[in-house]
Amino acid sequence: MQFPNLDNKLISAYSLLFGIGGCVLSAVVCANLFKPKRSLNEEEFSAEDRDRVLQELQIDPAKEKDELKYVDKKVLQEMKDLKLYELFAGQSATNEASNQIVEGGGK
Repeated sequence: MQFPNLDNKLISAYSLLFGIGGCVLSAVVCANLFKPKRSLNEEEFSAEDRDRVLQELQIDPAKEKDELKYVDKKVLQEMKDLKLYELFAGQSATNEASNQIVEGGGK
């Protein structure tokens, strides 16, 4: 199709714009036609829930606590950031580890 009054670059820009508009329109139509079947529930888990999961996975807390002695400090810090360290090491071990990091200069 020929457009005598439009430059070739302008024609390609308009075609790109119409293509993007078509993609957005199809996304809106698909979102309305196909609703998600699952919903994400973000809620805080209690200590009982965590203990139940550990029992279902047959994880021995004492053995995990011993294995944490050999884990790299970067991994330990990441576990603390994700609040997983307290789960495996216990609250008293968390206080001891943070004291060691402060006293040791965070090596």
